[in-house]
Amino acid sequence: MRLHSEPEGVRDDLALIHATGRILAGERDEAALLQHVCALVAHGRAYRTVLIGIAQDDGRVKAVASNREDALALFEGADIRWDEAPEGQGAVGHALRSGEPVVRRIADASLPRWNQIASELGITHALAVPFRLVRERAVLVAYSGEPEAFGETQIETLRELTAQIAQAVENIRMREALEAERDRANHAEQRLSALWKIGSRVRARPGAAEEIAREIVSEGVHQLGMEFGYVASIDGRRMRFDIINGAPAAGPDHGPIVEAATVDLTGTYAERVVDERLSVAFRHGREGDFIGTPFYVAEGLRVLCFGVHGARVDRFTDQDIRYVELLASVLSQTLDHADVQKRMEYLQQHDPLTGLHNRDHFNARLATLLAARGQHVALVLVDTDKYQQLLDEHGPESGDEIMLELAARITHAKGPSAELFRYRADSFAIVVTDRRPEEVHFLAERCIAAVRMPFRVSGAEIEISASIGIAIAPSDSDDPAGLTVAAATALRRAKRAGHGQFRYYNELLDERFGRRRLLAEELHTALRHDELRLYFQPIVHLRSGKAVAAEGLLRWHHPRRGILGATEFVGLAEESTLINEIGSWVFLQAARQAKAWKDEGREIVIAINLSARQFNDPTLLEAVEHALRVSGSPPELIEFEVTESIAMRDPAAAAYTMGCFRDLGLRIALDDFGTGHSSLAYLRNFPIDIIKLDQSFVAGLPQDQINVGIARAVAELARTLGCEVRAEGVEGPQQAEFLRSIGVDSAQGFWIAPALMPGALSHWVSAWPAHSAWREASASISAT
Repeated sequence: MRLHSEPEGVRDDLALIHATGRILAGERDEAALLQHVCALVAHGRAYRTVLIGIAQDDGRVKAVASNREDALALFEGADIRWDEAPEGQGAVGHALRSGEPVVRRIADASLPRWNQIASELGITHALAVPFRLVRERAVLVAYSGEPEAFGETQIETLRELTAQIAQAVENIRMREALEAERDRANHAEQRLSALWKIGSRVRARPGAAEEIAREIVSEGVHQLGMEFGYVASIDGRRMRFDIINGAPAAGPDHGPIVEAATVDLTGTYAERVVDERLSVAFRHGREGDFIGTPFYVAEGLRVLCFGVHGARVDRFTDQDIRYVELLASVLSQTLDHADVQKRMEYLQQHDPLTGLHNRDHFNARLATLLAARGQHVALVLVDTDKYQQLLDEHGPESGDEIMLELAARITHAKGPSAELFRYRADSFAIVVTDRRPEEVHFLAERCIAAVRMPFRVSGAEIEISASIGIAIAPSDSDDPAGLTVAAATALRRAKRAGHGQFRYYNELLDERFGRRRLLAEELHTALRHDELRLYFQPIVHLRSGKAVAAEGLLRWHHPRRGILGATEFVGLAEESTLINEIGSWVFLQAARQAKAWKDEGREIVIAINLSARQFNDPTLLEAVEHALRVSGSPPELIEFEVTESIAMRDPAAAAYTMGCFRDLGLRIALDDFGTGHSSLAYLRNFPIDIIKLDQSFVAGLPQDQINVGIARAVAELARTLGCEVRAEGVEGPQQAEFLRSIGVDSAQGFWIAPALMPGALSHWVSAWPAHSAWREASASISAT
């Protein structure tokens, strides 16, 4: 039977709708509203349980309100669904899927858990009325133990009720959104106001950004009632403290950021998230209470943090958090403004692309240098050839890449003592002080060679060249404008001469170094044209008079200038890698000649000089091994002469390289002994066979008593080390006699013989013992 007569039921439903309307109009909390509605619907009716559920994306239905506290837990445990699963085939599932109210009897043998819950609640039937809560699907479910509890009137009543609920919830959410937006607007207004004030102070005091930042931290400490505050930079897994206010007397050290999300600040901690983006964090504990937030400046991530030692703060409010965020925002603006100021100052003096000093700084620097009278200043203008054509063909981005690479190459080529500037878009200026013209000349050659090397841009290989103009103060001009005009004039002359050239404003220097440039170019073809020759100066044993060795001396048979000595062109070869190619040729020629003399029955050791560049060349040993292998010469017939100064540049490396020579079976001579700075501690570690007494100590013997003392000391030192002694620059029989008398083993010099061609040396070796000068010297030596 029905629980109420129709008129009475209608009156009750109208009363329910009226009461619900009053509640909905006054309620401002969504959860409380839904809970209140459930209680009103169940009151005075045969509805033992009333629930409101929300459809979830995963097919479940989540209960959010009920008239009974136990019903929410039971409903959750029943796993009611609204999809096609078996748990979704009841009134709730059908209602949510169809969008229409559904009345169902609760009885399904496949759902024993739900049947058990229904039995516990004393319910047999359910009415599910679907509705929308803004964008969510919702359902109001009334459960009863009476089959007649759900008539048409009740269904319509609950339909109208759910419509009111939906409207009320939408009003609550809209009101909350408006209030949140208003709070955000107020917060933003506070930030803008603070930013404006601090911005005015920063503009008024552009150089006081750090001081203002400290004041901001101090203000935060005061307003929050904290003991200290700091600004720290995050770098990888470490924290660097930039600003500290009210810190402990010892001051926090640079502590590591540990995985436990804390930073050790001598007893204080700040929280950290693992992905290194610090979030607003506050913590209570024995160590202290802290509140902080991250912010960014141009240099990267920083954190602003305030704290107290020990747990003294009950809690931090949202207002506290917003205040710290505001301070961080102001700090960010302050420090960014300071960074902009620094950047502006930097750009006033530097080129933004290459980082080099710009033309304004160049002008000021040149004026300063020229104002200091008494020193020579060389101005070198380096200008790329056809730069605009390069931009047209490859685009401005490629031009930037090339300029960056050019800046790096020229920086390396100029050396540490010269100053480099970005003069124009496609040119550079180099200022060199108190350097000889030869050094400036070499600098220009290195720059041209550096630019000539191919560039790789966007996968393509590009070749460019540069022209250089050089002016020297005070001879060309003693004021900045005049010197710059002189260098520009020389640069125009260089461009007219062709790509990859350099010219001096002083035409006399131009002519002098022009001959040197031409000679350097011709040297590149000398090897291919078979213009180089190896001459040999005999070395004789002072007691027997026998030719025991010969020093190989390089000569250039120049097609126009005749025979050139090594001093006229080896320096040019040293400035490029050509010296290594020439050195390999010398090794091979010397080894072949030693083998040829051995085949004639003459065992003559050939001594070869090594330059510093050759001695440090990593391919040297490979070239020597190749020469010995190809020629078939015994290694003991080859002797390398290494100057004392070369050996002492890096004694450990020199000893290692000499040891490698000895392992091959070669002999080692220490050349120019006494002119460098050898230490006996190093000297005894060198695996040397011969010490050569420099000709500067042979000159004047035996009359020069200082040289007599030096010669005797070297001879005695050699005997102590178990080495031979060889004198160079012997100019007469008296010198030979004296050197023999103090224990010098062998000698060479013009009195014995100049450098000879291989054939001429063979004849000399045959004729030398019968030479009258040597017979006289030998008789004199024997008589003593």
